[in-house]
Amino acid sequence: MILANVGHQDLFTDLHWLPAIMVDDGTWQGEDQPGDDVRGFVAAHPDVTATFTTGERTAQTPDIMATFSSRGPLGDWIKPDITAPGIEILAGRSPHPTSVAIASGPPGDDFMAIAGTSMSAPHATGVAALVKAAHPSWTPGQIKSAMMTSSLQSVLQPDGVTPADPFNTGAGSI
Repeated sequence: MILANVGHQDLFTDLHWLPAIMVDDGTWQGEDQPGDDVRGFVAAHPDVTATFTTGERTAQTPDIMATFSSRGPLGDWIKPDITAPGIEILAGRSPHPTSVAIASGPPGDDFMAIAGTSMSAPHATGVAALVKAAHPSWTPGQIKSAMMTSSLQSVLQPDGVTPADPFNTGAGSI
């Protein structure tokens, strides 16, 4: 299956019951996207079939904000305070899901890649726990300050090029 993403979203962790790839529509930024070639080929060759082979590892740019991440400010407050990894995080999964809905994926998998706050919050919590273990007398405010003042500033906007700002990342990335 070729899934055309007609409105740019972070769908990296979509679960499918069949071999699938996702291509961007190309219209969301008004420029050509890798999916344009795929759609053009399929349109010109309607009777062609494809097979999927094992992929190859490719280098990725870390610390790119997801399009679905919350942005600030929130009233009189600059939010978020900090950002953490939250896209395609390897996470445990029950091999016997309680739902057979497509969103739960096919049964039998112990692990899957998940995206969202439910993935970034454990990273931030784990870092806070490590800081607390190293400095048992520190208050929550001191731990938060240490995390924020030691954060990385190399976070990028969802386009993967434009530097993010405090309204996207808060102090930066842990």
